[in-house]
Amino acid sequence: WPADIRALDATLKGIRDLIEDEADFTASQKTAILGVLGDLDAHRKIRFRSSTNVEDSKFVGAGLYDSFSGCIADDTDGDEIGPS
Repeated sequence: WPADIRALDATLKGIRDLIEDEADFTASQKTAILGVLGDLDAHRKIRFRSSTNVEDSKFVGAGLYDSFSGCIADDTDGDEIGPS
């Protein structure tokens, strides 16, 4: 499962590309997310895992998705270097 993994891979790539190319991430969305993360230490890296929404499904997606680490201070300190 799935029967045609290459076709599924191509379809999922198309969806990812559409989201990355067309979706707007607004300032209010950024503010809301940073507000929720506000209780965390801004200088400590946190991990964003894209596969957590499928871990309880029939077909587990572990290893199929990317995870990213981020440091709030690095993204909000106004420069392009890190770590803060």
